[in-house]
Amino acid sequence: MFFVKKIRSIISITFILVSIFFYLLLHGTNNLLVVNIINNIIYIIPVFSGINFHNDFINGYLIDILWFVSLITISTFFSSLSYFINSLFAFILAILFELMQYFFPFLGTFDYFDLLCYLGIFIIYNLVCCIIRKFFTNF
Repeated sequence: MFFVKKIRSIISITFILVSIFFYLLLHGTNNLLVVNIINNIIYIIPVFSGINFHNDFINGYLIDILWFVSLITISTFFSSLSYFINSLFAFILAILFELMQYFFPFLGTFDYFDLLCYLGIFIIYNLVCCIIRKFFTNF
């Protein structure tokens, strides 16, 4: 059981770090509200533009997919509820974040396809968890 938790924690942290890295690489820090607020107080975060790929999937959806997968994995790591409940919580939280971008455009760009990506990942994640639990009792 300890080994399974250790693997899950490594996967969770890896997804979070990879999603942060790709976000900063592709989008930069010059448009981030948090960076602007911190740098107005004390300039400690370098401001740079991201790399602009001419591929909508890489530039638009890869970050959202990595972010949502990291949210699901981290929610299952910190909570003892079932995988479905944890992933449902992550799914609802992702929808709320996306809706906040609709109502407050300065937070980001609202996109219906992001919601579809979240739904697809939610379904795939729960199917994979069901299959793994069927074959491994410690999962």
